[in-house]
Amino acid sequence: MKKLYTLILASVVAFSASAAVEVYVQTASGKAPYMWTWGGDQEFKSGETWPTDAVPVTEKKKTDDGKEWYYKSFDTEMLSFLFLGNDLELAIQSSNYEGVTVCGYYVFNDELGECEDVTSTYYERPDYDVTKIPAEVKFLKGETFAYFVKPAAWASALNVWAWDHENADEQLSGATAWPGFNIGAKIGTDKDGLDVYLWKLDQTKFAGRVPTHIIFNDGSHQTADFAFVNAGYYGSTGLLTTIKETGVNNIKVNEGVTDTNVYTIDGRLVNRNADVNGLAKGLYIVGGKKVLVK
Repeated sequence: MKKLYTLILASVVAFSASAAVEVYVQTASGKAPYMWTWGGDQEFKSGETWPTDAVPVTEKKKTDDGKEWYYKSFDTEMLSFLFLGNDLELAIQSSNYEGVTVCGYYVFNDELGECEDVTSTYYERPDYDVTKIPAEVKFLKGETFAYFVKPAAWASALNVWAWDHENADEQLSGATAWPGFNIGAKIGTDKDGLDVYLWKLDQTKFAGRVPTHIIFNDGSHQTADFAFVNAGYYGSTGLLTTIKETGVNNIKVNEGVTDTNVYTIDGRLVNRNADVNGLAKGLYIVGGKKVLVK
């Protein structure tokens, strides 16, 4: 979502901080960036002198794939921010990321002022328990679609803002103005008691088109700008898993009964009795959970 401002001085909204907003960012120059922050707890609001009161991001962390990121954690439930290049006099800045409530990964070109949110493509949770997914969640052959697990603290309304960055940010959600297309009723409830919603591309208006990015919001809270993955099953942190045509995501385990079949990640039955001996290295589904065979 592209909204660029020269200076942002926003009134502070207080939240009871029970979770952290974590930010991972890489820069084109390799130099540590700055962040201009607003909209969270007072402690995490930048000062009022632009851009010299920006927050430096100097700590480094490596992710499991060996990539190194500049990192900063904010002990607040929600934060809005933009990135600034290492040379504050130039004031090269990214677009705004507003109402972020999750851990996010960003690639910031601090020479051109362009930034890409790579959270959902970089981080698909391998440990996500697919047995939580309600039976109503299906693979929709021939459709362009995504599911979203709405946080309990969000309002009842759920909107989608989806666009094609490669085609002048053409809006594909079905709405023409923010906060986007209202999805309507939930399609089911997961095993944690969270409501699950389905968004589908309107094929009569946008046949053959696929969005590059998607945001879910309730008018007050919103996710980061996620890279769109067709058949994606998203939560507020990004892509949780993808829904397979085989329906492996929808395995239902009866109460008190353990499913001991062993499936490949694409849903093929390869063994029984939870026996993974002799199987090739890789991820398998055993009892509805992902198991790594080394």
